[in-house]
Amino acid sequence: MEKVEEIYNEKMVDIDTKLDSIHQDLKRLMERSNKEYLDLMLTNLKKDLINSITSYVSDDRKNSLERGMIDPCEMRETCKSRFNDFLANNEDLILQDNVSNDIINEKRAELCELKKRSSICQM
Repeated sequence: MEKVEEIYNEKMVDIDTKLDSIHQDLKRLMERSNKEYLDLMLTNLKKDLINSITSYVSDDRKNSLERGMIDPCEMRETCKSRFNDFLANNEDLILQDNVSNDIINEKRAELCELKKRSSICQM
C-alpha cells in the first residue's frame, strides 16, 4: 500500500509541475500577445496621427500660400509653384520614421535659397 501511495505522490508532483509549466507558457503567450497588440495599436495610432497632420499641412499650404504672396507681382505663379513644390516635398518627410540631419540641413539651405530669390522679387 505504501508503494501505491508513493507512486501516487510522484504522479501528483509530476502533474503539478506540468500544470505549472503550462501556466507559465500561457502567461508568457498572453504577455507577448498583449505586447504585440499594443505595438499594433501604437503603430496604427501613429499612422492616423501622421495622416491627419499631413492632411492639415497640405490644406494649410494651399490656402496660406495663396494668401501670403504679394499680389501685383509678375513672378507670383513661378514663386508660388516653387514654394508649393518645396512644401509638398517636406510633407513627404513627415511620413518618414527618421529624417537625417543632412536632409534637414539640405532643406534649410534650400529654403534660404528660396528666400533669397523671393527677396529679389520684392525689391
